[in-house]
Amino acid sequence: MPASPNNSPLMSFGASFVSFLNAMMTFEDEKMQLACDDLKNTEKLCESSEAGVIETIRNKIKKNIDMQRPSALDVDRLQRQIIIADCQVYLAVLSFVKQELSAYIKGGWILRKAWKIYNKCYAEIDALQMMHKKRSQESLTSDRANDNHIPAVSLQEESLSRLKGACKINSALTSFQTALELAIDQREIQHVCLYEIGWCSMIEMNFKDAYKSFARLKNESRWSQCYYAYLTAACQGATGETDKAQEVFIEVQKLFRRKNNQIEQFSSRKAERFQKEKPTKELCVLAVIEVLYLWKALANCSPSNLQQMNQACQEMHEPLTIGLKHLLLGAIHKCLGNSDGAIQFFHLAIKDELSRQNNAYIQPYACYELGCQLLENPETLDKGRTLLYQAKEEFAGYDFENRLHVRIHTALASLKEVVPQ
Repeated sequence: MPASPNNSPLMSFGASFVSFLNAMMTFEDEKMQLACDDLKNTEKLCESSEAGVIETIRNKIKKNIDMQRPSALDVDRLQRQIIIADCQVYLAVLSFVKQELSAYIKGGWILRKAWKIYNKCYAEIDALQMMHKKRSQESLTSDRANDNHIPAVSLQEESLSRLKGACKINSALTSFQTALELAIDQREIQHVCLYEIGWCSMIEMNFKDAYKSFARLKNESRWSQCYYAYLTAACQGATGETDKAQEVFIEVQKLFRRKNNQIEQFSSRKAERFQKEKPTKELCVLAVIEVLYLWKALANCSPSNLQQMNQACQEMHEPLTIGLKHLLLGAIHKCLGNSDGAIQFFHLAIKDELSRQNNAYIQPYACYELGCQLLENPETLDKGRTLLYQAKEEFAGYDFENRLHVRIHTALASLKEVVPQ
Protein backbone atom coordinates (compact mmCIF):
# COMPACT_ATOMS: atom_id res chain seq x y z
CA MET A 1 0.00 0.00 0.00
CA PRO A 2 1.84 3.14 -1.13
CA ALA A 3 2.02 6.07 1.23
CA SER A 4 -0.46 8.77 0.24
CA PRO A 5 -0.80 12.46 1.19
CA ASN A 6 -4.40 11.67 2.08
CA ASN A 7 -3.23 9.41 4.90
CA SER A 8 -2.17 10.58 8.32
CA PRO A 9 1.59 10.26 8.90
CA LEU A 10 1.02 7.49 11.43
CA MET A 11 -1.26 5.53 9.08
CA SER A 12 1.16 6.04 6.22
CA PHE A 13 4.04 4.80 8.36
CA GLY A 14 2.04 1.73 9.36
CA ALA A 15 1.42 0.88 5.71
CA SER A 16 5.08 1.50 4.86
CA PHE A 17 6.20 -0.74 7.70
CA VAL A 18 4.00 -3.57 6.43
CA SER A 19 5.56 -3.07 3.00
CA PHE A 20 9.02 -3.20 4.61
CA LEU A 21 8.21 -6.44 6.45
CA ASN A 22 6.89 -7.97 3.25
CA ALA A 23 10.13 -7.09 1.48
CA MET A 24 12.26 -8.53 4.29
CA MET A 25 10.28 -11.77 4.28
CA THR A 26 10.67 -12.35 0.55
CA PHE A 27 13.80 -10.39 -0.48
CA GLU A 28 12.20 -10.04 -3.91
CA ASP A 29 13.55 -7.07 -5.87
CA GLU A 30 10.12 -5.67 -6.73
CA LYS A 31 8.96 -5.73 -3.12
CA MET A 32 12.24 -4.25 -1.92
CA GLN A 33 11.80 -1.35 -4.33
CA LEU A 34 8.14 -0.92 -3.35
CA ALA A 35 9.12 -0.75 0.31
CA CYS A 36 11.74 1.92 -0.46
CA ASP A 37 9.19 3.98 -2.38
CA ASP A 38 6.59 3.68 0.39
CA LEU A 39 9.06 4.69 3.10
CA LYS A 40 10.25 7.69 1.07
CA ASN A 41 6.65 8.78 0.47
CA THR A 42 5.98 8.60 4.20
CA GLU A 43 9.05 10.73 4.84
CA LYS A 44 7.79 13.35 2.38
CA LEU A 45 4.35 13.34 3.98
CA CYS A 46 5.85 13.95 7.42
CA GLU A 47 8.15 16.68 6.12
CA SER A 48 5.35 18.52 4.32
CA SER A 49 3.10 18.34 7.37
CA GLU A 50 5.97 19.45 9.58
CA ALA A 51 6.09 22.83 7.88
CA GLY A 52 2.46 23.48 8.78
CA VAL A 53 3.00 22.48 12.39
CA ILE A 54 6.01 24.78 12.76
CA GLU A 55 4.07 27.70 11.32
CA THR A 56 1.26 27.09 13.82
CA ILE A 57 3.75 27.06 16.69
CA ARG A 58 5.22 30.35 15.50
CA ASN A 59 1.78 31.91 15.45
CA LYS A 60 1.16 30.76 19.00
CA ILE A 61 4.44 32.26 20.14
CA LYS A 62 3.44 35.57 18.58
CA LYS A 63 0.20 35.44 20.56
CA ASN A 64 2.22 34.98 23.78
CA ILE A 65 0.71 31.58 24.49
CA ASP A 66 2.56 29.71 27.19
CA MET A 67 4.74 27.19 25.38
CA GLN A 68 6.31 25.86 28.56
CA ARG A 69 3.66 23.15 28.82
CA PRO A 70 3.90 20.28 26.31
CA SER A 71 0.98 20.56 23.91
CA ALA A 72 -0.59 18.30 21.32
CA LEU A 73 1.41 20.22 18.73
CA ASP A 74 4.68 19.27 20.45
CA VAL A 75 3.69 15.62 20.50
CA ASP A 76 2.58 15.69 16.86
CA ARG A 77 5.78 17.38 15.71
CA LEU A 78 8.02 14.97 17.62
CA GLN A 79 6.02 12.02 16.36
CA ARG A 80 6.56 13.11 12.76
CA GLN A 81 10.28 13.54 13.34
CA ILE A 82 10.57 10.08 14.90
CA ILE A 83 8.62 8.57 12.00
CA ILE A 84 11.07 10.17 9.57
CA ALA A 85 14.00 8.70 11.52
CA ASP A 86 12.31 5.28 11.65
CA CYS A 87 11.80 5.38 7.89
CA GLN A 88 15.48 6.13 7.40
CA VAL A 89 16.49 3.20 9.60
CA TYR A 90 14.36 0.84 7.50
CA LEU A 91 15.75 2.34 4.29
CA ALA A 92 19.25 1.70 5.65
CA VAL A 93 18.35 -1.94 6.36
CA LEU A 94 17.03 -2.35 2.82
CA SER A 95 20.31 -0.94 1.58
CA PHE A 96 22.46 -3.19 3.78
CA VAL A 97 20.79 -6.41 2.62
CA LYS A 98 22.10 -5.81 -0.89
CA GLN A 99 25.51 -6.90 0.47
CA GLU A 100 27.43 -4.46 -1.75
CA LEU A 101 30.10 -1.95 -0.74
CA SER A 102 28.25 1.04 -2.21
CA ALA A 103 25.08 -0.10 -0.43
CA TYR A 104 26.96 -0.30 2.89
CA ILE A 105 28.21 3.26 2.42
CA LYS A 106 24.76 4.53 1.51
CA GLY A 107 23.17 2.65 4.41
CA GLY A 108 25.70 4.09 6.85
CA TRP A 109 25.02 7.60 5.61
CA ILE A 110 21.25 7.11 6.01
CA LEU A 111 21.73 5.71 9.52
CA ARG A 112 23.76 8.77 10.47
CA LYS A 113 20.89 11.01 9.35
CA ALA A 114 18.47 8.95 11.41
CA TRP A 115 20.71 9.12 14.47
CA LYS A 116 20.87 12.93 14.28
CA ILE A 117 17.08 13.14 14.24
CA TYR A 118 16.73 10.65 17.11
CA ASN A 119 19.33 12.56 19.11
CA LYS A 120 17.57 15.87 18.56
CA CYS A 121 14.19 14.40 19.52
CA TYR A 122 15.68 12.74 22.58
CA ALA A 123 17.13 16.02 23.79
CA GLU A 124 13.81 17.78 23.32
CA ILE A 125 11.80 15.02 24.99
CA ASP A 126 14.28 14.96 27.86
CA ALA A 127 13.85 18.71 28.34
CA LEU A 128 10.07 18.37 28.34
CA GLN A 129 10.25 15.53 30.87
CA MET A 130 12.51 17.53 33.15
CA MET A 131 10.06 20.41 33.00
CA HIS A 132 7.19 18.07 33.80
CA LYS A 133 9.15 16.46 36.61
CA LYS A 134 9.91 19.84 38.14
CA ARG A 135 6.21 20.69 38.21
CA SER A 136 5.33 17.26 39.60
CA GLN A 137 7.78 17.60 42.46
CA GLU A 138 5.96 20.69 43.59
CA SER A 139 2.67 18.84 43.96
CA LEU A 140 3.59 15.24 44.76
CA THR A 141 5.10 13.94 47.97
CA SER A 142 8.19 11.76 47.92
CA ASP A 143 6.13 8.83 49.24
CA ARG A 144 3.80 8.92 46.26
CA ALA A 145 6.77 9.18 43.93
CA ASN A 146 8.27 6.04 45.48
CA ASP A 147 4.96 4.22 45.21
CA ASN A 148 4.88 4.98 41.50
CA HIS A 149 8.38 3.60 41.08
CA ILE A 150 7.80 0.20 42.66
CA PRO A 151 5.30 -1.16 40.09
CA ALA A 152 7.62 -0.10 37.27
CA VAL A 153 10.49 -2.16 38.69
CA SER A 154 8.16 -5.10 39.26
CA LEU A 155 6.91 -4.86 35.68
CA GLN A 156 10.46 -4.85 34.31
CA GLU A 157 11.37 -7.96 36.30
CA GLU A 158 8.22 -9.73 35.14
CA SER A 159 8.97 -8.84 31.51
CA LEU A 160 12.53 -10.13 31.79
CA SER A 161 11.28 -13.35 33.30
CA ARG A 162 8.93 -13.88 30.38
CA LEU A 163 11.70 -13.14 27.89
CA LYS A 164 14.01 -15.69 29.47
CA GLY A 165 11.33 -18.35 29.20
CA ALA A 166 10.81 -17.61 25.51
CA CYS A 167 14.35 -18.42 24.40
CA LYS A 168 14.17 -22.20 24.15
CA ILE A 169 14.88 -23.71 20.77
CA ASN A 170 12.39 -26.56 21.16
CA SER A 171 9.59 -24.17 22.03
CA ALA A 172 10.53 -22.03 19.05
CA LEU A 173 10.44 -25.05 16.75
CA THR A 174 6.98 -26.00 17.98
CA SER A 175 5.72 -22.47 17.44
CA PHE A 176 7.15 -22.20 13.94
CA GLN A 177 5.78 -25.62 12.99
CA THR A 178 2.33 -24.55 14.15
CA ALA A 179 2.59 -21.25 12.29
CA LEU A 180 3.71 -23.08 9.14
CA GLU A 181 0.65 -25.32 9.25
CA LEU A 182 -1.70 -22.40 9.80
CA ALA A 183 -0.22 -20.18 7.07
CA ILE A 184 -1.42 -22.40 4.23
CA ASP A 185 -2.31 -19.53 1.90
CA GLN A 186 0.42 -17.11 3.00
CA ARG A 187 3.58 -17.92 1.09
CA GLU A 188 5.76 -15.25 2.70
CA ILE A 189 4.82 -16.33 6.23
CA GLN A 190 5.52 -19.95 5.32
CA HIS A 191 8.96 -19.03 4.03
CA VAL A 192 9.81 -17.19 7.24
CA CYS A 193 8.72 -20.24 9.24
CA LEU A 194 10.69 -22.62 7.01
CA TYR A 195 13.83 -20.52 7.39
CA GLU A 196 13.52 -20.46 11.18
CA ILE A 197 12.71 -24.18 11.33
CA GLY A 198 15.78 -24.89 9.21
CA TRP A 199 18.04 -22.86 11.46
CA CYS A 200 16.58 -24.17 14.70
CA SER A 201 16.98 -27.70 13.36
CA MET A 202 20.63 -27.06 12.49
CA ILE A 203 21.21 -25.72 15.99
CA GLU A 204 19.65 -28.91 17.36
CA MET A 205 21.77 -31.03 14.98
CA ASN A 206 18.56 -32.33 13.40
CA PHE A 207 19.91 -32.36 9.86
CA LYS A 208 16.97 -34.13 8.25
CA ASP A 209 14.38 -31.51 9.20
CA ALA A 210 16.88 -28.78 8.38
CA TYR A 211 17.55 -29.90 4.82
CA LYS A 212 13.85 -30.47 4.13
CA SER A 213 13.07 -26.88 5.15
CA PHE A 214 15.92 -25.41 3.11
CA ALA A 215 15.03 -27.59 0.11
CA ARG A 216 11.54 -26.10 0.07
CA LEU A 217 13.00 -22.61 0.26
CA LYS A 218 15.39 -23.43 -2.59
CA ASN A 219 12.47 -24.47 -4.76
CA GLU A 220 9.90 -21.89 -3.69
CA SER A 221 11.71 -18.73 -2.64
CA ARG A 222 13.00 -16.16 -5.10
CA TRP A 223 15.67 -14.91 -2.70
CA SER A 224 19.17 -16.43 -2.90
CA GLN A 225 18.34 -19.91 -4.12
CA CYS A 226 22.11 -20.41 -4.29
CA TYR A 227 22.40 -19.96 -0.51
CA TYR A 228 19.43 -22.20 0.21
CA ALA A 229 20.87 -24.85 -2.10
CA TYR A 230 24.15 -24.81 -0.18
CA LEU A 231 22.38 -25.18 3.17
CA THR A 232 20.27 -27.99 1.71
CA ALA A 233 23.31 -29.85 0.41
CA ALA A 234 25.32 -29.47 3.61
CA CYS A 235 22.46 -30.63 5.85
CA GLN A 236 21.45 -33.46 3.53
CA GLY A 237 25.03 -34.68 3.35
CA ALA A 238 25.23 -34.51 7.15
CA THR A 239 22.42 -37.10 7.32
CA GLY A 240 24.53 -39.46 5.23
CA GLU A 241 22.70 -38.91 1.92
CA THR A 242 25.92 -37.87 0.23
CA ASP A 243 24.97 -38.82 -3.34
CA LYS A 244 21.91 -36.59 -3.29
CA ALA A 245 23.89 -33.93 -1.47
CA GLN A 246 26.43 -33.84 -4.28
CA GLU A 247 23.65 -33.28 -6.81
CA VAL A 248 22.54 -30.23 -4.84
CA PHE A 249 26.13 -28.97 -4.43
CA ILE A 250 26.40 -29.04 -8.23
CA GLU A 251 23.14 -27.12 -8.40
CA VAL A 252 24.63 -24.37 -6.21
CA GLN A 253 26.91 -23.27 -9.05
CA LYS A 254 24.00 -23.02 -11.47
CA LEU A 255 22.06 -20.85 -9.03
CA PHE A 256 24.97 -18.48 -8.36
CA ARG A 257 23.62 -15.32 -9.99
CA ARG A 258 24.38 -12.38 -7.71
CA LYS A 259 28.12 -12.17 -8.21
CA ASN A 260 28.60 -9.31 -5.73
CA ASN A 261 26.62 -10.95 -2.93
CA GLN A 262 28.93 -12.18 -0.15
CA ILE A 263 26.63 -14.99 0.94
CA GLU A 264 26.32 -16.37 -2.58
CA GLN A 265 30.06 -15.99 -3.17
CA PHE A 266 30.73 -18.04 -0.04
CA SER A 267 28.13 -20.68 -0.95
CA SER A 268 29.47 -21.04 -4.48
CA ARG A 269 33.10 -21.26 -3.41
CA LYS A 270 32.42 -23.85 -0.71
CA ALA A 271 30.28 -25.98 -3.04
CA GLU A 272 32.85 -25.89 -5.84
CA ARG A 273 34.94 -28.63 -4.23
CA PHE A 274 32.11 -31.12 -4.57
CA GLN A 275 31.52 -30.63 -8.27
CA LYS A 276 33.70 -33.66 -8.98
CA GLU A 277 34.66 -34.89 -5.52
CA LYS A 278 31.98 -36.75 -3.60
CA PRO A 279 31.31 -35.17 -0.19
CA THR A 280 31.55 -37.25 2.96
CA LYS A 281 29.15 -37.15 5.87
CA GLU A 282 31.94 -35.81 8.08
CA LEU A 283 32.74 -32.93 5.71
CA CYS A 284 29.07 -31.99 5.51
CA VAL A 285 28.71 -31.96 9.30
CA LEU A 286 31.77 -29.70 9.43
CA ALA A 287 30.16 -27.44 6.82
CA VAL A 288 27.02 -27.10 8.96
CA ILE A 289 29.06 -26.23 12.06
CA GLU A 290 30.98 -23.70 9.98
CA VAL A 291 27.75 -21.97 8.94
CA LEU A 292 26.56 -21.92 12.55
CA TYR A 293 29.83 -20.28 13.55
CA LEU A 294 29.87 -17.67 10.79
CA TRP A 295 26.25 -16.73 11.48
CA LYS A 296 27.04 -16.48 15.23
CA ALA A 297 24.57 -19.23 16.13
CA LEU A 298 26.89 -21.47 18.18
CA ALA A 299 26.04 -19.47 21.30
CA ASN A 300 22.43 -20.68 20.92
CA CYS A 301 23.44 -24.35 20.96
CA SER A 302 22.98 -26.50 24.04
CA PRO A 303 26.05 -27.89 25.86
CA SER A 304 25.16 -31.41 24.70
CA ASN A 305 25.00 -30.32 21.05
CA LEU A 306 28.23 -28.37 21.44
CA GLN A 307 29.88 -31.51 22.79
CA GLN A 308 28.54 -33.42 19.80
CA MET A 309 30.05 -30.80 17.48
CA ASN A 310 33.31 -30.96 19.42
CA GLN A 311 33.46 -34.71 18.86
CA ALA A 312 32.71 -34.32 15.14
CA CYS A 313 35.51 -31.78 14.73
CA GLN A 314 38.00 -33.84 16.73
CA GLU A 315 37.42 -36.78 14.40
CA MET A 316 38.22 -34.72 11.30
CA HIS A 317 41.83 -35.27 10.18
CA GLU A 318 41.81 -34.20 6.53
CA PRO A 319 44.75 -31.78 5.95
CA LEU A 320 42.67 -29.25 3.99
CA THR A 321 40.27 -28.81 6.90
CA ILE A 322 42.74 -28.59 9.80
CA GLY A 323 42.61 -24.79 10.05
CA LEU A 324 38.82 -24.74 9.91
CA LYS A 325 38.67 -27.57 12.44
CA HIS A 326 40.79 -25.64 14.94
CA LEU A 327 38.85 -22.40 14.45
CA LEU A 328 35.55 -24.19 15.08
CA LEU A 329 36.94 -26.08 18.07
CA GLY A 330 38.10 -22.78 19.53
CA ALA A 331 34.64 -21.28 19.07
CA ILE A 332 32.96 -24.37 20.55
CA HIS A 333 35.19 -24.37 23.63
CA LYS A 334 34.58 -20.65 24.03
CA CYS A 335 30.81 -21.33 24.12
CA LEU A 336 31.38 -24.15 26.62
CA GLY A 337 33.24 -21.75 28.91
CA ASN A 338 36.63 -23.40 28.42
CA SER A 339 38.76 -20.31 27.85
CA ASP A 340 42.11 -22.12 27.97
CA GLY A 341 40.98 -24.66 25.39
CA ALA A 342 39.60 -21.92 23.15
CA ILE A 343 42.89 -20.00 23.28
CA GLN A 344 44.85 -23.14 22.42
CA PHE A 345 42.72 -23.94 19.36
CA PHE A 346 42.67 -20.34 18.09
CA HIS A 347 46.48 -20.35 18.28
CA LEU A 348 46.56 -23.51 16.15
CA ALA A 349 44.15 -22.01 13.61
CA ILE A 350 46.36 -18.94 13.19
CA LYS A 351 49.41 -21.10 12.52
CA ASP A 352 47.75 -23.17 9.78
CA GLU A 353 49.15 -21.90 6.47
CA LEU A 354 47.01 -24.17 4.28
CA SER A 355 43.97 -22.15 5.30
CA ARG A 356 45.35 -19.16 3.39
CA GLN A 357 44.79 -21.10 0.18
CA ASN A 358 41.50 -22.86 0.93
CA ASN A 359 39.74 -20.78 3.59
CA ALA A 360 41.37 -17.37 3.65
CA TYR A 361 38.99 -16.09 6.33
CA ILE A 362 40.21 -18.55 8.98
CA GLN A 363 43.38 -16.74 10.04
CA PRO A 364 41.89 -13.24 10.41
CA TYR A 365 38.87 -14.65 12.23
CA ALA A 366 41.15 -16.70 14.49
CA CYS A 367 43.23 -13.59 15.24
CA TYR A 368 40.07 -11.73 16.16
CA GLU A 369 38.74 -14.55 18.34
CA LEU A 370 42.05 -15.03 20.12
CA GLY A 371 42.39 -11.28 20.59
CA CYS A 372 38.96 -11.09 22.22
CA GLN A 373 39.84 -13.95 24.56
CA LEU A 374 43.09 -12.27 25.61
CA LEU A 375 41.35 -8.94 26.23
CA GLU A 376 39.52 -10.54 29.14
CA ASN A 377 42.77 -10.89 31.10
CA PRO A 378 44.53 -7.64 32.14
CA GLU A 379 47.90 -9.38 31.82
CA THR A 380 47.32 -10.24 28.15
CA LEU A 381 45.29 -7.17 27.19
CA ASP A 382 48.05 -5.60 25.08
CA LYS A 383 48.57 -8.84 23.16
CA GLY A 384 44.83 -9.04 22.56
CA ARG A 385 44.73 -5.51 21.19
CA THR A 386 47.68 -6.28 18.90
CA LEU A 387 45.88 -9.33 17.51
CA LEU A 388 42.77 -7.28 16.76
CA TYR A 389 44.82 -4.79 14.76
CA GLN A 390 46.60 -7.68 13.06
CA ALA A 391 43.27 -9.16 11.99
CA LYS A 392 42.19 -5.77 10.70
CA GLU A 393 45.32 -4.71 8.84
CA GLU A 394 47.21 -7.81 7.68
CA PHE A 395 44.45 -9.68 5.84
CA ALA A 396 42.22 -8.79 2.91
CA GLY A 397 40.00 -10.35 0.27
CA TYR A 398 38.48 -13.11 2.41
CA ASP A 399 34.90 -14.22 3.03
CA PHE A 400 32.77 -11.86 5.12
CA GLU A 401 35.60 -9.38 5.55
CA ASN A 402 33.18 -6.51 6.20
CA ARG A 403 31.46 -8.46 8.96
CA LEU A 404 34.73 -9.07 10.75
CA HIS A 405 35.81 -5.44 10.43
CA VAL A 406 32.59 -4.37 12.14
CA ARG A 407 33.25 -6.80 15.00
CA ILE A 408 36.85 -5.63 15.33
CA HIS A 409 35.76 -1.99 15.38
CA THR A 410 33.21 -2.77 18.10
CA ALA A 411 35.77 -4.65 20.20
CA LEU A 412 38.35 -1.86 19.92
CA ALA A 413 35.75 0.81 20.69
CA SER A 414 34.65 -1.09 23.80
CA LEU A 415 38.26 -1.45 24.84
CA LYS A 416 38.85 2.31 24.56
CA GLU A 417 35.91 2.94 26.87
CA VAL A 418 37.40 0.67 29.53
CA VAL A 419 41.07 1.49 28.98
CA PRO A 420 41.50 5.01 27.50
CA GLN A 421 44.29 5.16 24.94
